[in-house]
Amino acid sequence: MMNEEHAAASTKHIARRVGYVIAVGVNLVLLFVVNNLLAWGWIPFLTDDFERLLPIVSFSLVVGAGVNFAFIFYNAPWFRSVGEIVQNAVSLLVIIATLRVFPFDFSPYSIDWATFARTGLILVGVAIGIGTIVEVVKLIRATVTGDIQASNPG
Repeated sequence: MMNEEHAAASTKHIARRVGYVIAVGVNLVLLFVVNNLLAWGWIPFLTDDFERLLPIVSFSLVVGAGVNFAFIFYNAPWFRSVGEIVQNAVSLLVIIATLRVFPFDFSPYSIDWATFARTGLILVGVAIGIGTIVEVVKLIRATVTGDIQASNPG
């Protein structure tokens, strides 16, 4: 029974780490793609104003890659909460900047996609805000219960 539990925990540990490696790779690929979108011209409704967002979007992707890279080596629940809070905060900044710059031109389309896009960005921002509150509560709970001193559980 103990060996089965250990094997299950080890498999979960490896799967989680593989997930973090994949997340690092995806963030780095997205960093390349985002910084070439305008040159490639793939998205017809994306305006040149997107260049104004590139620094914050690039920063967000680097933060995501960095946090997931750190999770590969240290993965305690309190540390994951801190990493998620940092990623969420940067993501909220990206959403706010996107709403301010709004680098999209949907004028050729008969549907008011701008309203849908703005609403979608706001809803994603609300979801990220809720996720951030959850992570803050988890971090406070870990601090209060002393779990913050726990070793790296994998």
